[in-house]
Amino acid sequence: MTPSRVPVRGVRSPSPVSAARSRTIRRRRDVLTALLVASVATLALGLLFSMGIMLVAHVVADILLVAYVALLVHQRNVAAERDMKVRFLPGANRVDPALLRVEPALLRRSAN
Repeated sequence: MTPSRVPVRGVRSPSPVSAARSRTIRRRRDVLTALLVASVATLALGLLFSMGIMLVAHVVADILLVAYVALLVHQRNVAAERDMKVRFLPGANRVDPALLRVEPALLRRSAN
C-alpha cells in the first residue's frame, strides 16, 4: 500500500527555475567529486604499485581538477557581477501623440 500524497499547507512545490538550479548544483558537485576521486585514486595506485603511467594519469587528473575549479570560480564571479550590474528599467511612459506633432525630434533615435 503506497501512501497517498497529501498537500501540506504552506509548502509550495519547487518552481521550474529552482528545480533546474538544484539539478545544476548537484551535477557540478558530482563532477567535482568524480574528479577528486580520480585524482586521489590515481595517486594512490601510482604510489602503491610504483606505476609510472598512473602518476602521469594523476597529473592529468590534477590538471582537470584545477581547470574545473577555476571554471566554477569564474562562473560564480560572472554571475555575481551580472547580479550587481543588471538593473530593470521602469516601464516606458507613452508619449502623447499631440506632443509628437509639435515636436517631431522626439521620434529621432540617437546613434550613441
